Amino acid sequence: MSISGKREVLGEAATADPREDEAVSQSARRHARGGALMQGLHSVREFARGKLSSAVTAAWRLLGGWLAECALVAMLLVTAVAINQERFLLDRTQTLTRHDTQRFFSYVYTDAANGGGSSAGVDASNPLAWSCSLTEASGGPYCGFGMLLDIDHSNRGMDLSRIETITLDLTYNGPADHLTLYLKNNDPRYSKPSRPETDKYNQLDFAVRQGRQRIEIPIKALRVPDWWVTQNQVPRSLANPQFTNIVAIELTTAMTPPAGHYRAQINGIAFHHSILSTEQWHLAIFGVWTALILAFLALRRRTERIARILRQKRWEHCLDTVPQMSQSAPLNAVALNARCSGGR
Repeated sequence: MSISGKREVLGEAATADPREDEAVSQSARRHARGGALMQGLHSVREFARGKLSSAVTAAWRLLGGWLAECALVAMLLVTAVAINQERFLLDRTQTLTRHDTQRFFSYVYTDAANGGGSSAGVDASNPLAWSCSLTEASGGPYCGFGMLLDIDHSNRGMDLSRIETITLDLTYNGPADHLTLYLKNNDPRYSKPSRPETDKYNQLDFAVRQGRQRIEIPIKALRVPDWWVTQNQVPRSLANPQFTNIVAIELTTAMTPPAGHYRAQINGIAFHHSILSTEQWHLAIFGVWTALILAFLALRRRTERIARILRQKRWEHCLDTVPQMSQSAPLNAVALNARCSGGR
C-alpha cells in the first residue's frame, strides 16, 4: 500500500464515529463522579465513626470517675423497689376454679348414709356448685361437698405445707351462719387403703353470710378434731395439723345445723404462699449490701495497691534516667518531683 493510501485509512479511522468517542468520554466522567461520591461517603462515614468513638470514649472516661457513685445510686434505687414491691416479688398463688376439672372430682354426702333423710346433689352445669336439703327428722342432720384431688387414687394430692393463707370465693344461701372447712391429708402412718375416713381431717369452722363473699383463712388456724384422733386411735405425736399431701377439700354444714335448703357455689379457691418471709427478704437485702460493701473495699484496696506499685516503678525508672536528664537540662527538686510524678 502506498503512503497516501495509509493516510486515507488513518484518517477514516480517526473520523469514523465521533459519537462513540463522546459516549466513552461521558462514561469515564460518570465513573469519575461515582468514585468521588463513594470516596466522599466513605470519608463522612469514617469521620462520623471517629466522632462517635471519641464521644463514647469521653463518656466512658467521665463515668469512670463516678462509677462507684453511679453503682451506689443504682443499688439504692433497686433496694427501694425491692422493699416497696416486696409482696409482688415474693407472693405466689395456686388456684382452683370450675375450669380445672382435670384436677379434681366433685362429690356430695349426707346423713342418708346413717339413716337420715337429707339429700344433696352437684349442679350439672357447674362442678363447684351444689345444694342440699336437711330435714328435722334426722337425728343429726348434715351434708357436705367435696373436691377429690387424688383422682387416680394413687394417694398423691397437693402439697400445701408452704401455704400461708387460703382465699375462698364463695356464694352461699342457707339458714346456717357457719360452715366447716376440711383439708384431708393422706399419710401411710395412719391412712388406710379404701378408707377415706382415716385421712387426717384438718378442720376450721368459719362464719358465712348470704350472697357472694371472700373468706381469708390462715392455714395455721386449722386444727385436727379430737373425734378423728379418738376414732382412728392415732397417737398424739401424729395428731397435729398436716398439709403435705392434701387429697380432698370439703365444705360441710357445721355442728347442729338448722333444717332447710342450702345452696352454695365455690367461685374459686386460692392458696397463697411467699418464697421468703419479710424477715428473710430484709435479711437477704442486708446480705447483698454487706457483700457489695466488702467487694467495694477490696476493689479500692486493690486499686490503691496497683497505683502504689506503678508510682514506685515510675520513680525507679525516673531515677535511673536522672544522669541523662541532668545533662540535657539542670534539675532541681521541684522539677524532679514533677517529672517523676507524671507531671510535665
